[in-house]
Amino acid sequence: MSLTGKKIEELINIINDLICEESLLDRDDRSTLIKAVAVAGAVKARLQASPQKPGKENKEKIPRVTDPRFPNAGKPWTGEDESFLHGIIDELPDDAIDGQVVWLAEKLGRTPYSVACKIVLEGRCSKAWRSQYQSLTESIRESGLDIATYMAGYKNNQ
Repeated sequence: MSLTGKKIEELINIINDLICEESLLDRDDRSTLIKAVAVAGAVKARLQASPQKPGKENKEKIPRVTDPRFPNAGKPWTGEDESFLHGIIDELPDDAIDGQVVWLAEKLGRTPYSVACKIVLEGRCSKAWRSQYQSLTESIRESGLDIATYMAGYKNNQ
């Protein structure tokens, strides 16, 4: 639950109603509630003065721009995707998975980094291992080339 100016205003109104109800409170209780109204008013003023973080109700959904090279990027993994991945990596030792990540990314329509993250999530390889694929994915995106073309040029330059 987030604190908003409207919620604080409602709180102030409720406390003011209590303060005005003479039969419910003694002088000390009324004094305490008056201080609470002052504090709530100060919090409301701070909220109005500072830029607010957009809450879920105010957040506009930004349409995802699909990169045709990675049409499934950002989408949930399907059972078929996971089965395909497992069909390739389950029989491989961890040190041989490296040679399959880029190929799997191309076949699954995902980035090499997302495939590496999924492999790590499946309990294979370490989190540190996947970082190489993050920089590779960034380089592919910046190049504007598809995965195969980028990798062909990458191999020729090595």
